[in-house]
Amino acid sequence: MIHRRRADVGDNAPNLNCVDQSRITRRVAGTVLLGGLIAAATGFMDRAAGASVNTTNTPLMKSRRPMMTRQKQKMVTVVLVHAAWFDGSGWNKVTAELQHQGFQVVAAQIPLTSLSDDVAVLRRVLSRQEGPLVLVGHSYGGAVITAAGTGNPNVKALVYVAAIVPDEGETVGEVFQRVAPHPKAPQLRPDQDGFLWLQADAFRTAMAPDASAKEAALLAASQKPIALECLGEAMTKPAWKEKPSWFLIAQNDFMVSPDTQSFLAQRMRSTVVSIPGDHAPLISRPGSVVKIIEEAATAG
Repeated sequence: MIHRRRADVGDNAPNLNCVDQSRITRRVAGTVLLGGLIAAATGFMDRAAGASVNTTNTPLMKSRRPMMTRQKQKMVTVVLVHAAWFDGSGWNKVTAELQHQGFQVVAAQIPLTSLSDDVAVLRRVLSRQEGPLVLVGHSYGGAVITAAGTGNPNVKALVYVAAIVPDEGETVGEVFQRVAPHPKAPQLRPDQDGFLWLQADAFRTAMAPDASAKEAALLAASQKPIALECLGEAMTKPAWKEKPSWFLIAQNDFMVSPDTQSFLAQRMRSTVVSIPGDHAPLISRPGSVVKIIEEAATAG
C-alpha cells in the first residue's frame, strides 16, 4: 500500500546548515566525486557570468482510482523532461502507458547546455501544446520545469521525480551540496569543453541499479552529457510557488539524496509519494511514476 501525505515545511525538515559553502579551486582537474564537481560548477558559473511505502517492484498496471473519461484524458497533455545523462527515450515505458490511458504525451529533448538553454527549449515545446498541461521533471529536469512553467496559465500541475528543485536565486549545484554525496555516487570526468560524462558502469551501480543489465547498458550507450553551466545558473521565479506540485521520492537514490528530496518536497508543500527505489523509477518502477502523474492530472 502506498501512503501519501501533504508535505509540511515544519515536518522533520532537514537542517540547512549542513551545506558546505567553502570556495573551490579555479580549475576542475582529473576525476572528482559528484559533490566536489558540483561545487566546481558553482565556481565555474561565477567566473563565466516523508511518506513511506510497503510495496515491491510490480509491473505496470492501471490505477485503481476511477479512470478519467477518454474525452477528458485527451484534453490533458503530459510533458516529460529528462535528466542529465538521459534523453527523451528514457521515458518510453511511462510514455507508452500514459498514451494507453488516453493522455497526450510529449517527451521533450533538452540540450543540457545551460539552464537558460534548456528552459528556452522547453518553453518552445509548451507553446506548441493546447489545453491543460502537466509538467514532469526527472532529476535535473525538475529545475527545468520549475523555471519554464512559471507564468504559463496552461500549466495545471508539476510532478517531480527524484528531482532537483531550486528556489529563486538558488542553483542546482547548491541543492546537491546540501548533503555529502553517497559513497556509491559515481566519479565524473569533465571533458575539455566542460561537459560531464558518466562511466558506463555507473548506470548499473549508481544511476539505475534496480534496472536490468540490458536496460542499464542501453542508458549508458545513449547518455547525453550535461554542461557545468547547468549546475551554476541561478533559478528565476519558481513555478512551484504558483502551481500545485507532486513529488515522487526515491528512498534508495544514490544520485540525489533522499533527505534532500524530502526537504524539497516539504519546502514546496508538495503531495508526496515515497517508494523504495533507485534514481531512475521511470525505468525500474514506471507504474509508480504513471500513477502519480495521473493523480496530478486528475486533481481538482
